[in-house]
Amino acid sequence: RTADESEPPKRRSPLPEPLKLLPIHMIGERRTAVDRQAFPHHTWTLDCIRSPRHEEGEKSNDSKIAHRHALRARELFALAILMAALVAACGSSSSKKLKITLIAGTTNDNFYVSMNCGAKAEAAKLGVDYSFTGPSKFDASQQIPIVNSVTAKKPDAVLIAPTDVTALIQPMKAMKAQGIKIVEVDTHVNDPSISVSKIASDNEKGGRMAADSLGKLIGGKGTVMVVNVNPGISTTDARDQGFKAEMKAKFPNITVLPTRYDNDEPATAAQIVTSTFAAHSTLNGIFAANVLTAEGVATGIKEIGRASCRERV
Repeated sequence: RTADESEPPKRRSPLPEPLKLLPIHMIGERRTAVDRQAFPHHTWTLDCIRSPRHEEGEKSNDSKIAHRHALRARELFALAILMAALVAACGSSSSKKLKITLIAGTTNDNFYVSMNCGAKAEAAKLGVDYSFTGPSKFDASQQIPIVNSVTAKKPDAVLIAPTDVTALIQPMKAMKAQGIKIVEVDTHVNDPSISVSKIASDNEKGGRMAADSLGKLIGGKGTVMVVNVNPGISTTDARDQGFKAEMKAKFPNITVLPTRYDNDEPATAAQIVTSTFAAHSTLNGIFAANVLTAEGVATGIKEIGRASCRERV
């Protein structure tokens, strides 16, 4: 409690005081789900982080903000459907019902669920024959057979979130060779000639924003790290690069440890946090590059807190 007993008690954080996780998500980020149990004081949205600002009992705008940005995500991918329909319609018979497929990075991801909702709703308005598919895990080896299967069905257009910047190039080229129009959404491959359009965010800028926020949170000095998914993903690679560039330029007294990868597995992210903290007890900041990573990092931080409590007992 505060020294003045007339003031209400301050809310205690479940995390060790020196260690901060930055749950920052941008438009184009791969999910909208939040771990509110781990971070009850933060507003998680698609394109920003809101710092704790509500006292106990004060009404929060969390639900309004989350709803607004979820709608924004759906609108973006409704636009993708509209764009795909327009390019697919070029040269087609006016009486033909267009077929468009969305291939997600993974179907087990709330971001792609939101994307599907927006695309499905717009497809219904346009009278488009729409379908949704994707791998159960964000993994090129799982996505490539699905891409090949969709190509064999010869839809008029495909919206795709490629899971790797190089591994999906040849399957997508084969798709294009069949006359299928391709629009990349969220992620992209390293060959700009394949798709007719791309819809994505400035992920490097998002990484710079993360560095600015985290650098200020820890007072411009200390040790931080990035926990990322896998190398070769356009969005998270750019966030990592932007984060490190900004830290180097603006926070010379902050040490950035080498990036660790969790293969989009929360359990692995949790293990990375606990093992890194054991080796670097001065670690006081983590940038989690996507939500499954953030959930795992949150679990690792809570485990560190529990271990500290056991040691004190």
